[in-house]
Amino acid sequence: MTHDSRFVYIKPYTTRELRPQETDKISVDDQQFDRLLRRGEVLWVNQVFGARYAPPRQPLMAALESNYFPVLDWPVSEVKKVKDTLGDKVVVVYVEPPTLVELASRLKKRGGHSEERLAEAKAELEALACGRYNAVIDIRVVNGTDELSYIADRVCKAYLRCLDTR
Repeated sequence: MTHDSRFVYIKPYTTRELRPQETDKISVDDQQFDRLLRRGEVLWVNQVFGARYAPPRQPLMAALESNYFPVLDWPVSEVKKVKDTLGDKVVVVYVEPPTLVELASRLKKRGGHSEERLAEAKAELEALACGRYNAVIDIRVVNGTDELSYIADRVCKAYLRCLDTR
């Protein structure tokens, strides 16, 4: 499947340094982040492991106004903020690992492995299994292959199916 060009990834600002080869975020220092926040240039803020993350307002709103589908990588525990702002324009896709062992391996490969990160992922997956996030998740996709194009195709197809049922 050719990826639908209406999907636009919105790179979040982050106050942490980017990992080698990481291009899906915009690194800013704390002072820059605070200025963005004061000027209303970000929509929501999430803090994880001492770093702050926030999606930029302008590209996200521009995508919506152009009938594109902005894609955010945002914690499921914080999705309510997104839904409160954007309402029924939000389709939440939860991309989950096949196992915790596989997740630990992937985190280690990309340089994001820590016992704290893995413990948080385990707690989130347990909450997911207990149905804690059922009210906010529209689609669940297991990323069994860790291949970007494969998972992007699955997410795209599932998202478009979800839109058809609304």
